[in-house]
This record gives sequence, structure tokens and C-alpha cells, in this order.
Amino acid sequence: MKLVAFKPLFTVFAVLALLSAVGGAAVYYMHYGVLKSLAASTPSLGDILDRVDKLEYEVRVGSEVYRVVVDNSPGSRSGVAELYKEGELQYKISYEYGENALTSMTMVDPDSGQETPLDVLRWEEAFLTGFSFTQGSQGEIIGVDVFPGIAPLYLHYYISGALGVDWGQFIAQGQASSLVRVNVSFQKVDTPEGAKRGLQVVLLPQAAGLSQNPWAQAPLSMELARIDGLIAASKIRYDLAIPGQEEGGIEVTLTLLQTTG
Repeated sequence: MKLVAFKPLFTVFAVLALLSAVGGAAVYYMHYGVLKSLAASTPSLGDILDRVDKLEYEVRVGSEVYRVVVDNSPGSRSGVAELYKEGELQYKISYEYGENALTSMTMVDPDSGQETPLDVLRWEEAFLTGFSFTQGSQGEIIGVDVFPGIAPLYLHYYISGALGVDWGQFIAQGQASSLVRVNVSFQKVDTPEGAKRGLQVVLLPQAAGLSQNPWAQAPLSMELARIDGLIAASKIRYDLAIPGQEEGGIEVTLTLLQTTG
């Protein structure tokens, strides 16, 4: 059963009640659990990374394809994130984290092994979202760089905050934001662990004032499911025009998530 673009008077609670009656309580709670987790407070960085051993995902920016591999060590609260392009290691980031933020970041050259400390305040956002944007004077995107990080585990939380999406209000009233139009459909989501019941979320920016936000330049969709207790984006699609490339769009596809159990 697929439901899209709820009207304000037809609340999510009503929809979920109908879904429960048709598909049973198990289906009800699987769908509602993912949506309710979005409405809860954003988990801290420590809450997320303390449950992750390894993360891998593919990134496509226009016609260019990248792979990100993250080896995380919850015991020492540290890890290494590597960026590959066409099978060749571009560079890696070693990091340490605390409960709420990264505490150190170092870029390591794959050839020389030279280490360059990075300013955490400047680069933490790129680590959390997986991208670094260069913008022109009017906020337009003039450059996109892939940054090795944890995009499938954090980008959906970041974007919800950046675009002012109130998931609690969406559950209660069927409306989530005055800045973006939100469409949600309940569907099976392909994950590295097989198909799971989850959500597809589509965000359509509506307010001109959002033009300075790099994530509000085009429609954005995310397929979300619960994997070993973590809400993860199995696929992210951002229909952004890529400067200098005929083929547009950014895609992130989760290929591996190993948790601590």
C-alpha cells in the first residue's frame, strides 16, 4: 500500500491506522517506527558512530563515480574514511569523535603518507553530509566535491534541520514545513540487508529565501529504513545541475553497513 503527499486534514496517524487495519500491526509499527524516529531529537554523533564498525557507499556526481569506505572503532572513538575514484584511493581522513562532535580530523596523502590537520569547525559538516559545495555570490552551486564521511547515516537529519522540516508536526497535522513541500510514501526499501519496509521522502523547496542553502537548489529524495537500530538512507537523489557536466544529479547508494550488534 503506497500513500503519497498527505493532505493536512488526513493526518499521518489516520493513514497509519488504516495501514495497520489493512496490513496488520507489524507493518504498522515498521513504518511508523521510521517516521517517529525522524520526529525524535537528532541522535548525537556519538550515538550513531558508537554503533558502527564499517560503512561503505557509492556516490555519483554527474558522470563521475566515487566510493567511500569508513572503518570506525567505537572502542577508541576514532576511525578512517577513504575516498576512491575509479578504484584509486584519492585520500583518506583519520578522525576522532566525542559524544556530540568530531574532536580531530587529519587528511592523509595516499602516496606520501603526509598528514595535514584539518579545521574541525570548517570540515565537520562535509564529513556528516558527504559533500562540500562551492557557491557563487547569489548562492548558486559552482562546484561540488565529494568528501568521505557518513552521509547515509546523517544526511537525512542534517537536511531536515537545514530545510526546517518538523517531522513531529508532519505526524500530527500532515504538514512539515513552510519552506519545503514534503511528500512521503510507505514502500519497500532496498538495503544491503535486503528489502525492508521504510519510507521514501521527497523534499521540494518552495521558498526563494532558501536559495543560499546548497541543499535547497533542486528536488531531493531519500529512501529511509531501519538497519540494526539505525535510521539509514539506502539511497539519496539530489537533482542538482552539475557545473561543467552534461549529466546532472547527485546520487548516494548505501552498499554496506556493519554495526556493533
